[in-house]
Amino acid sequence: MKLQETTTKIHLIDGKFSPLDAANMLFTMLADKIKFHQLQEFSGTVRTPDQTAHAAERITSLQNDKSTIRDVIIHARNSGYHLKIKGSIEIELCK
Repeated sequence: MKLQETTTKIHLIDGKFSPLDAANMLFTMLADKIKFHQLQEFSGTVRTPDQTAHAAERITSLQNDKSTIRDVIIHARNSGYHLKIKGSIEIELCK
């Protein structure tokens, strides 16, 4: 990566997974993100109310996503499917 670049894209996930492997990977990532935002929310005494509100909103959103992912994985498992998952992260330098 050139240090002059302002945006970096990382292909974090790209593959075909069994329902069990997909569940393990996705639920682990979601749990880490939820935990991160719970810690932000908990430390709200040091943060602004906007940051605390954002953390609470993200927790709710991620929990809803977890429910959706659970439904997809159960359907895949019950129907004999594998799951093709692609996920990229874009990191942008900003001031």
